[in-house]
Amino acid sequence: MINTEEKLNLRRLLLCKQLYKHALNHSYQKGAINKMIAVHNFHNSIEILLKAIVLKYEIRGEKQLNIEFEVLLTEIDKFEGLKSKNLKLSYRQDIRNLNQSRNLVQHHAYEPEDSTMELWRVITKKFCTKTFNDYFDFDFEKFSSIDMISDSNLKKLLKMSWKCFEENDFKRSLHYSRVAFDFALDSISNILSLKTYSPIIDDLNIQNEETQKAVSYLQNEILNSKYFASVLSTGTSFIELLKFENWTPRILFGESTYIIHFASNTETAPGYEITKESTNWVFDFTIEQIINWQLYGIDPKVPARYEKLVTKIEE
Repeated sequence: MINTEEKLNLRRLLLCKQLYKHALNHSYQKGAINKMIAVHNFHNSIEILLKAIVLKYEIRGEKQLNIEFEVLLTEIDKFEGLKSKNLKLSYRQDIRNLNQSRNLVQHHAYEPEDSTMELWRVITKKFCTKTFNDYFDFDFEKFSSIDMISDSNLKKLLKMSWKCFEENDFKRSLHYSRVAFDFALDSISNILSLKTYSPIIDDLNIQNEETQKAVSYLQNEILNSKYFASVLSTGTSFIELLKFENWTPRILFGESTYIIHFASNTETAPGYEITKESTNWVFDFTIEQIINWQLYGIDPKVPARYEKLVTKIEE
């Protein structure tokens, strides 16, 4: 399980990546403000990354990070623990130039030249790519919020969800996100002594049709109540949970397998059709919830009885 300091470190790296992506987006848009925002956030992404190095290698404490950019660079390169590993920051002059450009933007509302946008895009990505690899052993290109998930099986499901999303197979992406969410929820249910999974009604071997309907209805009502109690007890918004329910399939769990059922409302009801945007929202929501549960001290994971199902997934 990832400890608290590792979680904070991953958050910093994730913030670095998000700031870079935000800057990248603005760098391609027209207008002075977009260029100013791009320069500012290219620089911010690098500064966050440098501070992550300082904290990871205990060069300074968190309350001692209010220092100039050049001092930050120098202290990292002069730190004996890094010098002994032959680690040295790359592209020093280029990121100094970016720092100067950021200062002009921040203090003088200077409009960057159009020609500099490509330079800052290239330099920031090169610096982040090399630094992620050298100091954190991560691939900047592939690094995402999935890396903050502790359980390897949940990671596999979410990576598969994202792969399907990138291939525009939104239905399968929703399937994997939903399964990961429900598996992770099992850990909370166990802590709260709430059993959210029950045998599929066919497994109960009830012969009488009317009894079967009554038991099925009662079972669904109990499961729904326990499900909402489990999720809402961890601070999840009811509105967001309702949106998640409307945009994802229902998963019916058996002893060692599950059945996926896409309700009609996810395909026909206005506002709830399967789209790229809704699928991406579900993916982000699922990861956010799992990370939130981890921060509560819960250890979400795929239940042992379903691990074989996950190992069969081809990434």
